[in-house]
Amino acid sequence: MLTGPNYSGSSFYCLNAEGTRVLRQRGDEGRTPWTWTFDLAAAYIPNWADNKLRFKLDVFNLFNNDRVTEYNEFSEASRDVISPNYLNDVNYQTPRSFRLTARYDF
Repeated sequence: MLTGPNYSGSSFYCLNAEGTRVLRQRGDEGRTPWTWTFDLAAAYIPNWADNKLRFKLDVFNLFNNDRVTEYNEFSEASRDVISPNYLNDVNYQTPRSFRLTARYDF
């Protein structure tokens, strides 16, 4: 347990939905869902450019997964006031994106 002048055991007593203080530990509300992405890359090197030119396409998060990666973990807006944002989604996976590059070797 952490100790110090600005941190005490009272920090672990949080309001529940009924407004009662209960002893909580970090992680008591569960974990975020398992996330995964599938990235893809393809390159084209034309022979007519003496193999010095290359075009490449990268696709990130090909299947456009959008799972939650962070929830609002603060149950109180201020002392004895339940936050309306408690356990709301805060962040999601990065959406599908593309990168097109051209490279020429001298």
